[in-house]
Amino acid sequence: SNLGLTSLGIFAAQKWLPLLLAIGIAIGVRDQSYLQMTRGVAATLVTHILLSALSGYLYLLPINGFFLLGIESLFIGLVFTTSFYYFSNFRRTEWLRVLNGDLRDQEFELNKEVHFLGTQSLDSINLSSYPNINSTHAKLIKFYSGYSLVDNDPFGRTFVNFRSITEQPLKNGDIIKLGTALFQYCKSE
Repeated sequence: SNLGLTSLGIFAAQKWLPLLLAIGIAIGVRDQSYLQMTRGVAATLVTHILLSALSGYLYLLPINGFFLLGIESLFIGLVFTTSFYYFSNFRRTEWLRVLNGDLRDQEFELNKEVHFLGTQSLDSINLSSYPNINSTHAKLIKFYSGYSLVDNDPFGRTFVNFRSITEQPLKNGDIIKLGTALFQYCKSE
């Protein structure tokens, strides 16, 4: 019956729930963000619900247990990654996209009042892999209308749209250059 199928699937999927929750929570801890943690847990719940449905059907098929575990693992990886990607963009309003170097194509969500950019390990955006970056090179400060970039570099190597600045309010699409690192400021409209 369908009820037995559903309960079998939920029971089979329970073994994955602690791992999925740990991954979702670890994402938030890594990023020091409750919003990211919430996104990770939401991706966990979506994955668990879909896995429960799939497992109910898989356990009725005459499949080797090892092969079944492989199918579940592959399914978890695909669904969790897809749902986390979807949830990661949920309520994201401002971010920096890295345009060059070791961090190329990475995006840093801006969700704090102040973000420090430099080579110190505690900086929000650590740029230690880029030459000509000061330990406290610049900071982004949140204002009601968006972020403003403030130069802390004594050598004046902070630029917005390739013009040297000391402080500059940012608008969507602005190019930021710190030492040799290039970013694009993105803001959802």
